[in-house]
Amino acid sequence: RFAISLIKAQRGVIYDKDLIQLVFNKPEFDFVCDGQVVSENLNHQDLIFYEVKINEYEGCAVENNTARDYLAGPVFSQVIVYQRKTGGKTGLEDYYDGILKAKPGEVRVARDVYGNPLSKEIVSQPISGQSLVLYLDAELQEKVVLALEKTIKSTGARGASAVALDPKTGGVLALASLPSFDNNLFSQGITQEQWNALEKDPKTPLFNRAISGVGYPSGSTIKPLIGLAALEEKVIKPETQIYSPLEICIQNPWYPDRKDCYADWKYHGQSDLKRAIAESVNTFFYQVGGGYEKIKGLGATKIKKWLEIFNWGSKTGIDLPKEGEGILPDLANDWRLG
Repeated sequence: RFAISLIKAQRGVIYDKDLIQLVFNKPEFDFVCDGQVVSENLNHQDLIFYEVKINEYEGCAVENNTARDYLAGPVFSQVIVYQRKTGGKTGLEDYYDGILKAKPGEVRVARDVYGNPLSKEIVSQPISGQSLVLYLDAELQEKVVLALEKTIKSTGARGASAVALDPKTGGVLALASLPSFDNNLFSQGITQEQWNALEKDPKTPLFNRAISGVGYPSGSTIKPLIGLAALEEKVIKPETQIYSPLEICIQNPWYPDRKDCYADWKYHGQSDLKRAIAESVNTFFYQVGGGYEKIKGLGATKIKKWLEIFNWGSKTGIDLPKEGEGILPDLANDWRLG
């Protein structure tokens, strides 16, 4: 006699830090029979046809649904990822599902013996999901993606990634991994051919190089940590001046007749820690890290200890899937002079 039907509510949307909307709810209409989707995302012509002929299809109805519509899909997809219309989700859509998720309302419908509705009673009202505001700067994200695209084209690289953080909070202002993919394909219906093309692409557009790649060289991002470790371990003082030549050549301990040289990117001369960080003075950190002449240096064990204090080799806990843990050397096997 009674049947409960749901009143759908809108899922929360997603904005960047300046409230530029990145994710929308796009209205769609599906033809449903006995609770199964027969035809999704009806075009205008089919929608009119089924609306007019609906009484001829017993147990069927035209349902008003929504699908996620992502702004400039390939630009933001590696940050937001996607939610499928059928419910599967990943990325921010999954991590913050408890916030974004809508709670449908309920209607109790009384019917006669022929199935005709007699009355309707609203049992509970629908509650829309809350929206999400990111640290992300949409304009910066677009510029970073454009810059990476130009670099890939000019160098012939297979892919590239970049991350821009707010140093005061750790908030992600931009995160790009190229090549990318259009997450609208997943939210609004992807064909088997489109899926095969993405999955078999040798450039792996579904792989997020920014957070899932493991074993990238640290580059100069390591220098402030080595500088702080040198201060804490009393290798140097803040005012300590160290002569930083264009290159440092040292005796190779395994080959007595050979010296190995390690160069700077330009000549700097006398440098304290502030200048060494500001100008990225390689030979300053070679000395405080490995030791040279009168500078004792941290040595491998203390360098690794301090990197572990800063959680190198561990996950950051970013709110995105498939984060890599990073690596630190096994000093017994993976350490060399340079």
